[in-house]
Amino acid sequence: MVKAKKKKLQDLYYDGADKIEFALESMYKTIVALCEGNASQMESYAQDTILAEKKSDQIHDQIIDRLFSRESLVFSREDRLFLISQMDEVVDKAEDVVRRGTIYFPTLVPPKLIPRLISICEKGKIIGTLLKKAIKAVFTDFNEASNYLNLIEKNRREAKRDDLYVLKILYDLNLGTRNFMYFDRLIHNIMKTIDTANTFADGIHRLIVKYQL
Repeated sequence: MVKAKKKKLQDLYYDGADKIEFALESMYKTIVALCEGNASQMESYAQDTILAEKKSDQIHDQIIDRLFSRESLVFSREDRLFLISQMDEVVDKAEDVVRRGTIYFPTLVPPKLIPRLISICEKGKIIGTLLKKAIKAVFTDFNEASNYLNLIEKNRREAKRDDLYVLKILYDLNLGTRNFMYFDRLIHNIMKTIDTANTFADGIHRLIVKYQL
């Protein structure tokens, strides 16, 4: 039997970046299914997010096992640890959204909430793709990575505006306690995922400043 070729350490980081994009896209699809009243589809997409988190954990462990190897990378071991830890943290937050979001399925998502709720998640999906690209670019092209990081901040600001708007709508609606708490926590956890991704992006920017000649 031919032994599988061992992946380069840098390629493992790329795999982890792919999981970020997939997890945030699956989170988005989960919320869209919720808004469409499709419980089975919501559960299916939630499971995709949970699977992405498990694979992200595996990649995290593989990188940790090889953190002190002699493989050449741009960054110090401390900064390599920062990258993989933060990558895993973003996926963990997306998993938390879908796990908590599927504990209870409301009879109806108030129509007034739907456009902005989906918009927030769409910004999260876009940020997932931008973060993936920034992580991959930071190993080869700091300027390209910086461009993606700036776009992440732009999308986070737009998501925050939607967040405040949808919360105002939520408080104006006459929902029962259970439904109010469900949507309030759901919106909070989605924004927590986006903010975690943005904080990670800020950290990548600091790495660029540190290593840029």
